[in-house]
This record gives sequence, C-alpha cells and structure tokens, in this order.
Amino acid sequence: MRQYSLSSALCIGSLLIGLQNQALIASALADTNPLKVLQESFSVPSKPPLYNQAQLITVKVLFPEDGSWGSGILIQRQGSVYTVLTNEHVVMREGSYTIQLYNGQKYNAQKFAVGGLFNGDDLALLQFESTQNYPIASLKAISGLKEGDKVFAVGYPYQPESEDNGKFSLVPGQISFLGLEQPLV
Repeated sequence: MRQYSLSSALCIGSLLIGLQNQALIASALADTNPLKVLQESFSVPSKPPLYNQAQLITVKVLFPEDGSWGSGILIQRQGSVYTVLTNEHVVMREGSYTIQLYNGQKYNAQKFAVGGLFNGDDLALLQFESTQNYPIASLKAISGLKEGDKVFAVGYPYQPESEDNGKFSLVPGQISFLGLEQPLV
C-alpha cells in the first residue's frame, strides 16, 4: 500500500471550509514539501470551540480489507443520507468502505462521485445512511485569500511512529499555493 505524507493525510483537496470565523484549507500537492504548510509559528486555538467543532464534522474513512484509513468531512445531509468529501486517493481501491464518526459510530459507505466530477482534482464523495443527527460543515466560497494566510488542517493522519497515529488532529499552517482560477465550492 502506498503511504501518503502527513499533509495528504491531514488535507482534503483544495477545499475551504468555514467554521464560524475560522477557515480550514487543504492542499494535496504531492510535489510540495509536506511540512511547509505545517511549520508556521502561530498557536493553535484552545480546544473549545474550534477543535471540538472540527472534530464533529471530520470523519475517518476506513478500508477494512487492509486496515488503512483516510479522512473526510461531512458536507451534506438529505433525509437520512449523509455525504462525505474526501480525497480520491483514499477511495481508489475496489472494496467496501466504512465511515467512523467522532463518537466511534461506524456506517457502511458507498462511493458517490470519484474523479471526473472534480476535473482531475484529488477529490471524491462517499455517502452513508443514518437516522442520527450529525453536524455538517458550513461550506463557503471565501474571497480575498492570499498566500501566507493562516489556516488549519484537520484529519486522522497516518503517523506509524507516533502514539497519536490515527487520532484526530488539528494543525496550524498557512496557504502556500493559490493556483486555482476558481474555488471548488
């Protein structure tokens, strides 16, 4: 199995997600130094409320066949069907996927959209059903962003040498690239 850098594990495409007055950005640039985004010298806000809000909408995407995982964000609910945004490389293998939420609850997931819908960007959508009421990310197109702006990356990173391997993480960083002509949302 191919291992992905910490930044890929933490990030979800080039999507901007608004959490009240905070913004989360992800950048899955394979040729970029993965630590560049993470080495900004500003402090992570106290866990409540940003940490808790981010944890509630961030899911672990499990691939039970080999025990691997990736991260995703709850972006929509229609009736009892939830939609999760993740990276395409997380769901590129054939097989079943499971979504694990912040409370440990697990649901079988189906691929909903992969690849073509996103013009080659490393994004995919999964769906699962639940009658439980889970929080959803507030997606916003944010104008005025520039390289150097401070942001946060969230997810369940793969860090085999760390005791925090697979645990939820919120990491400060900065925007290092804004090469897209249009926002994804």
